[in-house]
Amino acid sequence: MGEVVQFTTLFSEIHLPDGGFRTSGYSWLGSDWPANKWKILDPDQPGLKPEWINFDVPAKPGQTFMDLPEIQEDIKRSIVIAVELRTVLKRKNLGVFCGSRSSIRRYGQSLLRIYREILDMGFQGPTELDEVHLSELCDRLLYPERISRAYPEKLLQLIEEVGIDAVPVKIVKSRKYPCHVDKPRLQLMAGISDWRKSTECRQVINDLTQELANEYPEYRWEEADVHDEIDYASKAQARHHGNTLKLLHMQSQLLQEDLAFPLKVDPFPVESPADFVEGSFARDGTPTRPCRGRTRNMPVPVFLKLMDASVRWVIDYAEPLLSLEKQIVTEVNELEDSRGNEQVRRIANARVRELSSESKWVDKPCSPFPLASFRHSRGAAGDSKYDVEFVDEVKALFDQGLGAHKTGARLGISKSSVEFIKARYIDDRYGHSVQSTGVSLNYALYSYLPFCCSVILLAFTAGRESSIGDLRFGCMKKIAGLRYINLYIPKTLRRYEDLPTVELVEKAVSVLERLSETARKKTGSDHLFQFDDLVGDRVKGVRFDDVYPNFFDFIDMPRDEDGAFWKLSEHQFRRFFAIMYFYRYGKDNDSDFESLMYFLRHCDWSMTDRYLTEEEQGRIFREVEEEWLSYVIVTGKPVDQSLQSLMIDVNKVKESVINGTTIVRGKDAERALRRVQEDGLVFEFLSFGAVCLGLSPGRAEIAECAIEIDGEFAPRLHRASESLCSGCSNYVACDSLVSSKAPENPSLTTLACKSPILDAVLLQVESDDA
Repeated sequence: MGEVVQFTTLFSEIHLPDGGFRTSGYSWLGSDWPANKWKILDPDQPGLKPEWINFDVPAKPGQTFMDLPEIQEDIKRSIVIAVELRTVLKRKNLGVFCGSRSSIRRYGQSLLRIYREILDMGFQGPTELDEVHLSELCDRLLYPERISRAYPEKLLQLIEEVGIDAVPVKIVKSRKYPCHVDKPRLQLMAGISDWRKSTECRQVINDLTQELANEYPEYRWEEADVHDEIDYASKAQARHHGNTLKLLHMQSQLLQEDLAFPLKVDPFPVESPADFVEGSFARDGTPTRPCRGRTRNMPVPVFLKLMDASVRWVIDYAEPLLSLEKQIVTEVNELEDSRGNEQVRRIANARVRELSSESKWVDKPCSPFPLASFRHSRGAAGDSKYDVEFVDEVKALFDQGLGAHKTGARLGISKSSVEFIKARYIDDRYGHSVQSTGVSLNYALYSYLPFCCSVILLAFTAGRESSIGDLRFGCMKKIAGLRYINLYIPKTLRRYEDLPTVELVEKAVSVLERLSETARKKTGSDHLFQFDDLVGDRVKGVRFDDVYPNFFDFIDMPRDEDGAFWKLSEHQFRRFFAIMYFYRYGKDNDSDFESLMYFLRHCDWSMTDRYLTEEEQGRIFREVEEEWLSYVIVTGKPVDQSLQSLMIDVNKVKESVINGTTIVRGKDAERALRRVQEDGLVFEFLSFGAVCLGLSPGRAEIAECAIEIDGEFAPRLHRASESLCSGCSNYVACDSLVSSKAPENPSLTTLACKSPILDAVLLQVESDDA
C-alpha cells in the first residue's frame, strides 16, 4: 500500500488516489475516453482547431483497433503519459515532446504503426518481443508501411483467396459516377492501412477494376491513373518511429503496471534512434526522397510566378468571381420553384459560361475566365461519348427531315439520345460551344481562391501553416493608423500576437471573410478556412495538397527535373519574407537583423541567419535591378534623379557611336563594335546601392582605388565602400538600387546587419590586414 501512495504522489497527473489510471479530466482531450476517434486540443491553446486520432482503423485482417481492447487501451494510455509527463520525459532527451496538437497526433499515429507491425509479425503485443524480434521491428520501421508489411502481396493474396466476385465494390447504376472498388472495406479485409501512395497497390487495383469492367460491361468503371514512381523511404519518419519506440520502452520501465503489454527490452541499448537510422540508411543505401526534411528551395523565377498568379487572383479576379456567384445564385433561386433540378443546373452552367465569357479578364494571365460551369468542373466537350463526326451524321439526318425516332433507328441509338444530341450539340441550347478554361465557379471560389489567399498570407506575414489555418474573423486591426494581423505563434511563444502587415494581406483576409461568411453562420465558428459547399449542403475546408497540383498545372508552373511538382512548405514562404524584408526594402526602411528576428519570433539568431544566407535569392534581386537599369539606359528616362550624372556619360557614349559610325556593311558593324569596346561603359553593381564604372575602357586609371600592376591600372572593387568610393569619378550613387545587403559571395558580413559586435570584428580584421 505504501508503494501505491508513493507512486500516485509522483504521478498524480495520470493516476487516481487509489492508484488507478485516470481516464478523464485532461484539458487537451476533447473526447470521451472510449471514443473511437479522439479529438486532440492544444494543451496551451484549447481554442485552436483540433487534430484527430482515429482508432477505428485496420489493425489486422478483418479487425480494427476497436476490436482489440487491450492494445487500444495501451495506446491511449501511452499517449496520455507522453502528454501529461512530457516535462519529465523531456529530460531524458528521447526526441519526442508531445506539447502541441500536431506532435500528439504524430505520436499517436506512430504508435498505431508500431502496433500494426507487431501484430503483423504474429505477436499479441510488445511484451512478447525478444532482442531478435525487436531488432526486426526496428528494421521494419525504417521503411514506409506499404513496404515493410508488403501491401501489394497482401492485396493479391486476398483477391486470389476470395475471388473477384467477392471483392467489395460500389455500384452506381445511374452511370452518373463511375463504379469502383470499395477501398476502405478492402483495406479492412486485408488488414492494411492507406496504400494510395504505393504505385504497386494502385496498379493492383487498376488491374482488378479492368477485370470487373470486362465482366460487368453494363456499368461504367473508374479509370485509375498509375504513374511509374519510386517508393522512397523517409529518414525523418524513421527517426520519429524510433523515438516513439524508445519512449514506449521508457514508459514501460517507469509505469509497467499501467500497460497490459509493456515493452521490456530496450530497442536501442547501444545507440540512439537517430544514429541507428543514419547508420542503417548509409549501410543499406535506402533511397530517400531528396526534398524530405527542410524542403529544398524552389527556383526563384518559379516561386515568383506562383506569387504573381496568387496576387492576380486576389486583387483582380476575386471580386468578379464573387459578384458572378451572387448573380447566379439569385437566378438559380428564382428558377428552382418552377424547373426541375437538372434543368436548373444546365441553365446555371450556361449562364456562367455566357456571363464569364464577357468578362474583361478573359485571356489575362492565369485568369479563370471564361468559366466552364457553375458547380461542376467539366469542359464542354469532355463529357460526351459522341464524336464530331457522329454529331454531324445526326445533323444531316435532321436536315433531311427525319424525326428523332427514325434518326435513332437508323443510327442505332435511342430517341432520347438523339434529342440530347440535338439540344446540346446541334442547337447548343446551353452554350456548350463557348470556349472556357475548364474551371467551374465553385472550384475557382472555394479551392483556387482560398489557396491563393493562403499563399499571400504565408509570404507576407511569415506565419506558419498552422497559424494561417487558424485565422479568425476580425484578425485584421488598425493600431495608430497601421495594419496589424493577429496570428498564433506556434513553435516559440505559443500565444497570439499582433504583427504589422501590409495592405495585400488585408485584402486576402477580406476575401476569406466573404468566402467563409455562410459557413461561419452555419457552424457558429469564426475560423476563416471553412466554406459552404455549393455541391452539397455541408461545410467543408480545403485540402491544399489536393488543390496546388491542379493550380500549378492551370497556371503552367514549371516542374522539377524529375517532372514532379515543386513542394511547398512554410519555410519557403518565410525565406521569401526574410529576403524581401532585408534585401528589397532594407535600404529605405533601415531594417536590421534584430527586427527581422523579432518579427519571425525566433529565439536564436541562427534560426534567422539561415533565411538570409540564401545566395540565389540575393542574386535574383540583383538581376532584376540590372534589367531595370538597362531599361533606364535604353529609354533614357531615369525615374531616379540620382542617375542623372550616369545618363550624361551614357549619352556621350551613344553620341560617340552614332555620330562616328554609319552602319551599312559588315565591316562598318565591326568598326562600331570596336568603338563600343573602346568608348563603352561597363557597369559593376556595388553591394551598398551604387554603380562603379571603373572597369570601363580608359576609366580604371582615374579610379580613387586604382592600383598599377605592370603598367596596367585596375580598380580594387573588393575594397569598395561608401566611404572609399565617395567622390570618385567612377562612382554613381543610385537610391533605387536596394540590393545593398545581398552580396553574391559569402563574407564576414553574411548577417548584413548593423551590429556593434560585427563592426568590432571587422575593424579588428582590417587592422590586422594593415
